[in-house]
Amino acid sequence: MIAVRAEKVPEGSILLDTDTPVTDAALDAAWEYGATGIIRYVGFGKTRGPLDISPAERDLIVTPKRSRRFGLLLVQHVRFDPWMPSEEMGHDDGEAALIHLAEVEYAPGSTFWDDLEGIAEGDTSEPTVDYANAKCQMILGGGFEQGEYIGDRVPLASAALYHELLADLYWKSASEVPDVLVRSYCMVQGSGVTLAGIRFDRNKMTGDRLGGRPTWTVAA
Repeated sequence: MIAVRAEKVPEGSILLDTDTPVTDAALDAAWEYGATGIIRYVGFGKTRGPLDISPAERDLIVTPKRSRRFGLLLVQHVRFDPWMPSEEMGHDDGEAALIHLAEVEYAPGSTFWDDLEGIAEGDTSEPTVDYANAKCQMILGGGFEQGEYIGDRVPLASAALYHELLADLYWKSASEVPDVLVRSYCMVQGSGVTLAGIRFDRNKMTGDRLGGRPTWTVAA
């Protein structure tokens, strides 16, 4: 596999996320579209699924081609909606994530995203915090940093997002979600676009109010 390193994502970058394995044609189209980053998925099971990033796809994304040069961020598939988080589940999902990050040789220090959305109704704020923080401890222990994708039906208000979660980076979904107290979001998801037959969501790296930006994996 091609050698990689971790690098801060430049402010203003456009990143495209998709749960579909990308093709060379789609990457060419993404570059022409103005994107410089691709966001792909790993599973919460310990065996790689058909829609998860593979080592070959990782190389396809990060290997420079003529003027094309992409950074890569990874996010874990969310549990099936509706789901009930727990500390034990966070530990298990973090353990699975580390297996997949090692398989594709994600650069140490890169940001891994925890997908929070679709959580079951009820008094689930404390279990949600326990889940996210247990996973974060696993990811930090593995040599990476964790960011939180905040989607629909996350039972945490603005203050709780900032004070109770261990992560320092937040990715705003296209859904209507609360702002993060003090820090706000470093990346904002917008509308979708189809390129070479693959559906992507468009994201802009804004940086947060404290200057926080994630770190992606790029060719060394």
